[in-house]
Parts: sequence; structure tokens; C-alpha cells
Amino acid sequence: EIQEQRGVLEKAVRTMITQRGLRSAWAKWVEYAEQEIEFREKTGKIIKHFMNRTMAAAWNRWIEFAEHCQLVRMAAKYFVNGTLMRAFQKWQDKVVELQEDNARLLKA
Repeated sequence: EIQEQRGVLEKAVRTMITQRGLRSAWAKWVEYAEQEIEFREKTGKIIKHFMNRTMAAAWNRWIEFAEHCQLVRMAAKYFVNGTLMRAFQKWQDKVVELQEDNARLLKA
């Protein structure tokens, strides 16, 4: 069945090509298709070049952003840890003060 369909298709193509008007149209279509292929290849290369440049620039901006975020996180941790440490020291001082007050009250 496939061979039969192929034969019918080949016969139709031969008939189409042999007719004078269709031959001219076919030649124009082939020329157009070749030009289109060439155009797409050229523009494809140009687009890839610009896309690669754009992607590289975007990647570099993302790296800079990530590094900035890391620095911000480190600074935030420093400030938070410093604040927590000061709060813990104040609490510790208050506990010692209360213990001293309790000891004085028990002696009095």
C-alpha cells in the first residue's frame, strides 16, 4: 500500500513538473524556499549571537545580585547577632543584679 501511494505521488509530481506553467511556478517556489532557508540560517546566527550576549549579560547581573544578597545577609546576621548578644548580656546582667538583690534581702 505504501509503495502504491508512493507511486501515485511520484506520478503526480512528474505530471506537475512536466507542465510548463507549473514548472515555472515550481522553480520560483524552489528559489524562494532556498532564499528562505539561507535567510533563516543567517538571521538564526545573528539572533543566537545576540541571545548569547543577552544571556551572558543577564547571567552576570544575576551573579552580581546574588553576591549583593549574600553581603546583605551577612550584614543582617552581623547586626542581628550583635543585637541578640547585647540583649543576652543585658538579660544576664539583670539576672546577676536580681540575684545580688535577693542575697542582700535574705541577709537583711
